[in-house]
Amino acid sequence: MDAVSSGVNQTTRNQFPRGNDNEVIKIENAKLWFIGGHEMNRVSGIVKEGDFSIRMVIQTLSPALMTKCIVGDIQWPLTKDSPVLRVGARSFAFAMPGLLYGLQLSPNCHDEIFEMLESIFMTFACYQDVRMIFGSEDYPYFWPLSQWAIECLTQQFLKSVGTYWKRDENHFFNMKERVLRVQQMSFVVKLITKGLLTGKIDPTEHVEVKGKKQPQEVGDDDDDDIDLQASPTIFLFSDLVEALEESKVIMKGEYHLVAPYKPRWIPIPDIAFWNVNKKGLLMMLTTIKSAVYIDFEVPIRELLMPAVKMVEPGENAPTVAVVQEENKPQREIRFPILNNVAETSNQQSNNSFVEQPWVGLCSFGNAEVEAEARTYIAK
Repeated sequence: MDAVSSGVNQTTRNQFPRGNDNEVIKIENAKLWFIGGHEMNRVSGIVKEGDFSIRMVIQTLSPALMTKCIVGDIQWPLTKDSPVLRVGARSFAFAMPGLLYGLQLSPNCHDEIFEMLESIFMTFACYQDVRMIFGSEDYPYFWPLSQWAIECLTQQFLKSVGTYWKRDENHFFNMKERVLRVQQMSFVVKLITKGLLTGKIDPTEHVEVKGKKQPQEVGDDDDDDIDLQASPTIFLFSDLVEALEESKVIMKGEYHLVAPYKPRWIPIPDIAFWNVNKKGLLMMLTTIKSAVYIDFEVPIRELLMPAVKMVEPGENAPTVAVVQEENKPQREIRFPILNNVAETSNQQSNNSFVEQPWVGLCSFGNAEVEAEARTYIAK
């Protein structure tokens, strides 16, 4: 059965002691691409092929909801503070701190499948359709050549909510390490899923909600009303991935490679987010400690590297700040949840990012950046 006949399967629900795991949509014959690198080292590769599905995890008697994407055994989160772009008729990009995924669906998918998929992304992510500025998605080097434009449209937004992945700026791109991060993110998503469904993540002891929505009250029987649920912040996942990554560095005794990290979570206004509190974070860190010894492996089925160097605006004029290294880097891992959330005085300037928070991003905050991306793609 191909993508034409697969369409959207009927929603399936798996019940667990403390919640439900619902399949929202399933589409056959998808390819998941990893995109990474910079300058002459831009690369992309297929890390998984198979059915693409989106599942929604709702914890009983809790404000916590989690939506995740799956291709094969690789999982990644959908959150309202991480961008999802439609970059082609059947291609989507997912941007997270330290990670960039490309999803390409079968050419045989019906229009109603994409309409439903867009509706899901509008509800559970920061979504925008920008396919008009990208070239043909059938071109073999579509993903590596589109990377810079995708980053132009997403990185500014990610920085505006406080994401900061210093390691990628100071170190030469390592394809193996970055692809390993894909598996580590998948591991963290599975871990949080299990924690929610089994009650290991306790809504009264471990969950903290920020935002204007009122969390669902204990005793409310309408557990499936997603309007009463809070979205997880991308920090919930990216911080644990970074902790897992830095733990491996420390195990090797390479303390000088531990990247400085200064968390500054700036929640998007008018949207309810949930994260684990200090007690929940310590519980999660204790759990992932054993995963440091797991030998993660993600085979790359197809690897693409452009044959020419792509010069970016301002690339040939490095500043002293870029060249100069920090004399004494901060060698500790911090988390936004352990610090006060950034003052909301800066939130007013971010309103342009989410003028219609349930529909998606209007321009990712900067029309000039989008225009520059259009020019870059047109070259």
